[in-house]
Amino acid sequence: MVGTVGLAGFAAYTSVTSFIAAAAGIIGLTLPFGVYTFATSALAFVSNPIIVGGVALFGGHFAVRRATQQMRDRLVPVMVATSVIATTATNIQQVRPAVIAKLLEAAASARARADARGRAQIERTFPALPKER
Repeated sequence: MVGTVGLAGFAAYTSVTSFIAAAAGIIGLTLPFGVYTFATSALAFVSNPIIVGGVALFGGHFAVRRATQQMRDRLVPVMVATSVIATTATNIQQVRPAVIAKLLEAAASARARADARGRAQIERTFPALPKER
């Protein structure tokens, strides 16, 4: 934004005031001079490098935090399922069907007790579990 206003120069300010005048003119409204002065001052303030930098840092921090949380929500259940499968696969001769059935029952009961978010994670991790009615 700083570069855009810097490159456009005075044309950026005249464009803002022309747009305001056109929008007000469509509905037949005449605006006082203070409205145009405030709009150009607001454009100068918003295009200030300090403000743009602060917004970019805050927005970047927020975006990275949100992306990290989304990756955690998606990867942790997969990692848990992979480790369980790897542990079971190495000892496949020692695992009896009754033990597997007991583990699946435990996962199903955990899903029944979980909140909506936890239930969705369990269903994504163990798609073979029977669906709840």
